[in-house]
Amino acid sequence: MAGKWSPNLEPETLAFPIKPRRHEAFDSWLSRLTAAHRVSRAQLFRHLEIAPGLSRLDLARGKGGLDPALHAACDAMVERLAWAVEIDPEQINATFLACEAAALLPSAHRRYVCALCCYEAQRAGGPVIARREWILRASWRCSLHGLPLTDMRSLPLEATGRQLQAFLAHAVMRSRRIQ
Repeated sequence: MAGKWSPNLEPETLAFPIKPRRHEAFDSWLSRLTAAHRVSRAQLFRHLEIAPGLSRLDLARGKGGLDPALHAACDAMVERLAWAVEIDPEQINATFLACEAAALLPSAHRRYVCALCCYEAQRAGGPVIARREWILRASWRCSLHGLPLTDMRSLPLEATGRQLQAFLAHAVMRSRRIQ
């Protein structure tokens, strides 16, 4: 990560400008961003001088999930993150869901993905992401493939390359059997 920003120094963007993917959920993108820099969300926010309290909140709905007193801080967070990864703030705003809180899975249960989407992304050299629709309580199947979603906890954390492809291919076959 770049050095600590200070008003007396020329600001720097992040070393690894991980950009959100189309349809990716905010937490999925932020997890990829923090993992690439090997920092926690709180450390990233501190480094970018983002309101530290936001790092502990559920931001899946953006401002829609926050007390109005925090809306300006959320807007500033979006601006700062966009600057840090060199994208338009609208790309970050697109990661938020416009829904009621009751429509979302609790954050600890937002771990379901389409194994085929992940397999295809991994084969194409892309990251495994969680799409916004998959963190909704009513999501049981992928809208692209019609397959039941797979619990990410079964994904081996150390798996990469062919090992990850093999695991995902097996998960796709399990999903097709369930279908």
